[in-house]
Amino acid sequence: MKKIYLAINEIIIKPYWFIVLILSYLTGYSLFFLIFKKNDLNLFYAYNTIDSPRYYFIGFVGSIIIIYLLIAFFYHQYFLKKGYQIILALAAIILNIILSFNLEIWPQYFAIILLAASISLYFYPLIIVLSKKIEKKKWILLSILLFFIICYSLICIMRNYTFNSSAFDLGIYTQAFYKYSHFQFSENTIRAVGNLWGDHFNPILIPLSIIFYRLYPSANMLLIIQAIIVVAAGIPLFLLAKDVLKNKTAAYFIVLAYLVFTGLQSAIYFDFHTITLAPTFYILAFYLAYKNNWQWYFVSLFLLLICKEDTSLFVVFLGIFIIYWKKNWKIGLATTLIGIIWYLLATMVIIPHYSSSGFIYFSYSAFGKTLGEAVKNIITNPLHAWQALINFPEKQITLFMFACSFGFLFFLAPSFLFLAIPMLGENLWNDTPARWLGFHYGISPLPAFAIATIFAIVALSNFFNEKYRKNLIIILSFYIFVCSLSVGFYQKMPLKRIFNPSFYKISSDVKDANKIIATIPDKSSIDTQHSAVPHLANRNLIFPYPGQNWQTDKITDYYFFTLAGSSYPFTKAGEIQTIKDFLNRSDYGLVKRINGAFLFQKDRQTSSSDYSQAMEYLNNYEIK
Repeated sequence: MKKIYLAINEIIIKPYWFIVLILSYLTGYSLFFLIFKKNDLNLFYAYNTIDSPRYYFIGFVGSIIIIYLLIAFFYHQYFLKKGYQIILALAAIILNIILSFNLEIWPQYFAIILLAASISLYFYPLIIVLSKKIEKKKWILLSILLFFIICYSLICIMRNYTFNSSAFDLGIYTQAFYKYSHFQFSENTIRAVGNLWGDHFNPILIPLSIIFYRLYPSANMLLIIQAIIVVAAGIPLFLLAKDVLKNKTAAYFIVLAYLVFTGLQSAIYFDFHTITLAPTFYILAFYLAYKNNWQWYFVSLFLLLICKEDTSLFVVFLGIFIIYWKKNWKIGLATTLIGIIWYLLATMVIIPHYSSSGFIYFSYSAFGKTLGEAVKNIITNPLHAWQALINFPEKQITLFMFACSFGFLFFLAPSFLFLAIPMLGENLWNDTPARWLGFHYGISPLPAFAIATIFAIVALSNFFNEKYRKNLIIILSFYIFVCSLSVGFYQKMPLKRIFNPSFYKISSDVKDANKIIATIPDKSSIDTQHSAVPHLANRNLIFPYPGQNWQTDKITDYYFFTLAGSSYPFTKAGEIQTIKDFLNRSDYGLVKRINGAFLFQKDRQTSSSDYSQAMEYLNNYEIK
């Protein structure tokens, strides 16, 4: 077998540059299917469909060839000696065979794995050389964190500024921050549930609003706070990875993989939610448990719990895991009891106290009507629990996305996957399909998978002797980063937007809407479309239109509408019709209009000239 291997390797070595060329083409061909999500071979050869892929890949493959030739030039002898050409050629061939099948879910993700493995092998020598320099730099982690804070803040702020955010939930939390920062705990008029704790128990809003919101009272401040806290998870994650993997370079790649994870990007981009903050405190708590720093561990546990009531279930499983992992019954049992007590207090005492409907988010009909029934049925029939986890294609896609983002490596640390059970189950066992597909829910299992992957890398490296272990840990971590980045690219991650010049173009409709908003009195009550609510939520009375309270006309001073950005929950045609209806109302009149932005005031009459000009504009807008 060794002689056959050497013979094949010798054959491949001779036409080395030709192999590089072929592999570059195959890599580009594979990326075509990942980018455009097509399995029809004819589309690849067609030059006049899907943005002219032939011309696209001439340039793309050309750039890949240049990169590969540079690597081959500088590390030519290394590749020749190690015979990586065979591995790469086989990977490319297998990849293209898999992509030729017309299957719906797994081929693309499996293709990503093979592609990530190929890229990791190509860049292996370069990464090893760079790691020696990276180890000595102290500013790299800070640079990574600052880069992602800026990127994620920019993406979210631009989304909000262009009226593509929503009353649910950025508007809701903006008004909550406004009121809490002024020590007001009255009704949240956007959510219409009385006190916001009648919906979710998330007391972390109070210190955040008092400390930060008064400095810059705007919905954008929430988005910046969220970006900072989410990205800050990179600090405890880096420390954990560095201690476990014994390598700074590997730790940097783990942090990068975490920060480009598509579920994290989706959560940050989808406005503001307190559950998005939870992973940072979870990783911090786990790291402190790893270091046996129990005093600060319980502080971080408290920060995790005050994010949202359902984080208490994460805490319960963490406590059970600590008993198994650390053999520390005292800390583990205390953690579990804290989680149970917190959940019961939040869902059975605090939330029902503020809402007559009680806790309305327990929707797990597959297991029972109550948490007790669900726990009993899951324990007594785990096979049913597994089936309920994968019984819809959307759930399978989500699971593939998680697994592929971490290169399927975390399965090598199965005990740590125990931590992910409540995080996955909370979403995939839920009756609501929206929870299966991402939004801000996709971030919940991220810390458990990241932690499991770190220990999986160690488990895999233990099969090798000390001579190869360090380099293997580095390249596996790089492989995880490439997987996470590739899945995000395949899923059209929001982070790509910052590199698109059109993302920074502000339409005249947006500018017109903001001009009118600046003229609306701060103390007035207002009813407005969902996308404008976050811009106007710094007031005691604001209502989303249409909303849950149909009697708002009695207390509403102004109605504001704009054709800029999102028209949710209307279609654009429905939004235009709503504005036309308001132009015909007798109790509210058009007080100010700048093109597609309209402000109506109570007890005013719309002048005939304003009416005719507005109707003409709307009719022309419909035609366009």
